[in-house]
Parts: sequence; structure tokens; C-alpha cells
Amino acid sequence: MSFPRTVTAMDRYGVVVKKVAAATAGSVLVDVQAAFDRLLTTYYPATINWDCVPPNDTGSALIARVFLTTIGFDWQRGLEGV
Repeated sequence: MSFPRTVTAMDRYGVVVKKVAAATAGSVLVDVQAAFDRLLTTYYPATINWDCVPPNDTGSALIARVFLTTIGFDWQRGLEGV
């Protein structure tokens, strides 16, 4: 089951952030919203955030995973040698 999202001010803000990141040399865009959107196609929103403010452990883990994947973390190697 999918829960459709409406376009919000934050979505418009995200478009601007993507443009700035694309135009800024050396920047890395961590698209957390895209990851949440994918997750929410199969999970109920309260799975990641019960009160619509801070993410719970599941939401926090998703943010961390997206960040680490975006910056090139090697999931097979882990923290070895860090």
C-alpha cells in the first residue's frame, strides 16, 4: 500500500537545495527525502516517526544509511581501518 505525498514547501526547498548542490564544486547531496519516499511506499509513516517530529530508531538508521552510502562507505569492509 502506498501513501501519496502532496507537494509541500519543503519539497520546493529540496529542489533549490539540489540545484545549489549541483552548482557547488565538491558538494555531496544526501537525498534523505528520496530514501524516506521509497521507504514509505511499503511502510506506514509511524514506522519511522510516531509524532511527525524526530525520527525514531528506524528513521535515524535510514538517515545514517543514506548518508554513509552517499559518501561511499564500504558496507563489506565496515569500520575496519578507520
